[in-house]
Amino acid sequence: MNSEPAADEVNRHSSISWRLWLGYALMILAACHEGLGRFATAWAEYQQALEVAKRDQRDDREREIQPRLAAL
Repeated sequence: MNSEPAADEVNRHSSISWRLWLGYALMILAACHEGLGRFATAWAEYQQALEVAKRDQRDDREREIQPRLAAL
């Protein structure tokens, strides 16, 4: 019996990991641009992060992003 995971299972997990990382990376990037005073760029990145959070049903991230957007 083969103990290696099936290729489709590996691809599914890889896709999930990528989506989780993408949303978090956008939040970090937006926070960096906000700190640098690049508010329009930060706003756009927070918007993208919010879309990813909604798509992935990450209420915790939505709650973190919304006040930052409102402040900008």
